[in-house]
Amino acid sequence: MAPTRFRFARVQTDPLKAILQRVGLATALLMLVTLITYIGRDAYIDNEDPSQPLTFIDSLYYATVTITTTGYGDIVPVTQGSRLITTIVVTPIRILFIILLVGTTLQVLAEQSRFQFRLRKWQRDLSGPIPDAPLAPGYTIRPLGDGLELLERCYASGLGFHEGDIRVAVDNRDDPTWYRNIQTAPLYRRDLDLVAVAPDGAIAAFCTIWFDDVTRSAYFEPVATVPAHQRRGLGKALLTEGLRRLQRRGALVAGVGGYSPHANALYRSVMGDDHTLYEPWVKVW
Repeated sequence: MAPTRFRFARVQTDPLKAILQRVGLATALLMLVTLITYIGRDAYIDNEDPSQPLTFIDSLYYATVTITTTGYGDIVPVTQGSRLITTIVVTPIRILFIILLVGTTLQVLAEQSRFQFRLRKWQRDLSGPIPDAPLAPGYTIRPLGDGLELLERCYASGLGFHEGDIRVAVDNRDDPTWYRNIQTAPLYRRDLDLVAVAPDGAIAAFCTIWFDDVTRSAYFEPVATVPAHQRRGLGKALLTEGLRRLQRRGALVAGVGGYSPHANALYRSVMGDDHTLYEPWVKVW
């Protein structure tokens, strides 16, 4: 009997709508304090011009600096009644305004973090045929070599994962120890460490496939294309060639995980629609 698949219900909230609602509430609180001040304006003094009663603009100014806790002290309540209102009415509004401001900030940061760390794991059954993915003219796909090519693979990794940053690429190439360590890891196979080589001999794209011949499953990690060689179908060609090689070695299933929309679009085009979504959930008070 196949296991039951289920999905937790999730309430979809429009982030823009939520922010606009909070802005509206903050504006309402500001206007409430403004009206309280303006209605009781005779109980307030502007130290800049004590002889003149407060205008509506003065009241709005006082409300703004009061609920934002700026408090310049140029407009102040001078009667017992106005000070009581400030204590029992305006102060709770000020606290609510601060909670609203902090809550909005935390919500925005939480949404950004949740989106940033949202992982989609794509999976493909290898029992069926693998579709073709044409390779751009002049490029070749083969396993990674050693010596200078290993150094170029380190260089390409810096470019591929750091938006073409030459400094990171050079640092990667100057000390390839980190990649030598990867090559000593369990399940690493040189014949499944694939590179796409450009006509001039430079490494244009790469992917490493980790294959477990006991479970007959495999995982692609990492996968990247050097910025100068993007939009030529190299990533798709590499993944497709990797799937074919896995199929010939008896693999039953292969997977890959992606965070960015561009990466997931690539993986979906090769792996199909079957995937699992992993994302952090944050509770904001």
